[in-house]
Amino acid sequence: MVTTLTSRTDRGGWAYALAPLRSPETSLVVGRTYRLQLWVKDHRASGSTLGVLLANQNYAGRPAAASVWQAYRDTDWHPLVTTFTATSPALSDTAVYLSLPTTGALHLQVAGASVREVVDLPPPPVVSRPSRTLTFGGAAGSAVDPAVWNTETGGYGWGVGELQAYTGRRSNVCVDGLGSLVITARRELVTDVGGAPANYSSARINTCGKVSVAPGSYVEASITAPVGPGLWPAFWLMGVDHPVVGWPACGEIDVFEGQGGQPSLAHNALHMSTATSSRTEAVCGWEEGGGVVDLGESLDTRPHLFGAYFDRNVVRFYIDRRQVRVLRASDARDMGREWPFDKKQFILLNVAVSPTAGVANTDFPKRMSVGAIRIFTGGVPAA
Repeated sequence: MVTTLTSRTDRGGWAYALAPLRSPETSLVVGRTYRLQLWVKDHRASGSTLGVLLANQNYAGRPAAASVWQAYRDTDWHPLVTTFTATSPALSDTAVYLSLPTTGALHLQVAGASVREVVDLPPPPVVSRPSRTLTFGGAAGSAVDPAVWNTETGGYGWGVGELQAYTGRRSNVCVDGLGSLVITARRELVTDVGGAPANYSSARINTCGKVSVAPGSYVEASITAPVGPGLWPAFWLMGVDHPVVGWPACGEIDVFEGQGGQPSLAHNALHMSTATSSRTEAVCGWEEGGGVVDLGESLDTRPHLFGAYFDRNVVRFYIDRRQVRVLRASDARDMGREWPFDKKQFILLNVAVSPTAGVANTDFPKRMSVGAIRIFTGGVPAA
């Protein structure tokens, strides 16, 4: 299929184009895995974002939530690729659905759209006990184990202009005496290590240089997360070579992120570099299929298990040991990205405060509670 898109109509804030498939209602079988691919050329190097997924013109008949999004600032041909397992039947008019930018001039050429079945081998089940468990023992108010955890300081202005200063104070990070870690974000005037005044304090800890998770492993934590505008709790991994190669070349696996203004949503993502520049970020983000999961209840209601399995071929995300998203090295490399998840990762936990509208109305302090972190080698434990 070759289609040239030279214009489109903005219909109520959205626009699309369709490329038909041959008998999708019979060729896409629930439970089987497929690879969706097409090639895109932006003749104006506009930087406008284009998305591709499977749907009909009514955004129905979707065999999976899989999607991939990209923007280009050159006039080269680029592949858009995503691999998915069909979870629902397709309809006779299910097609390759191109989600188009809704403003500005658009001149895209699209070619080679295809959907092909592929073999997907899940990781083996693990029936033994964890190979390692990181516990949070000690009396209430005690510090975390310094043989396992590093306490980071700083943080003001990091990321998206975060408002907190990370400290090592027990009022921000300690154990609760019941086997859990507690990270507490507070509204208070503190001075960041760089000398800047901050109106919030919190904590971020990591296991860099002390504990790592090897490829071919599954890691999980039981987390009760805080909610409220501005709250950004996270459980994540980064490559152990971060001190040498920096970010994003080291890679980042966001096992769980909360966005407190959306209290029932759990997010996951991958960050890596492009193949042409170790300093240029490429992300498989929240907007792509499986990047956001609605738990149907507030994150602070009760603990949930957030986990990830990673190796040289794949990263799989889990909630309560149910797989919610799969991202593959083959797709990443075909789209010009490095795959840094074939090496050991260290663990990070934090609660950030982002400059979100409404943060001033959020009641502080806010606490994230984290139970024992379990690492399973060689596969994924049963649900």
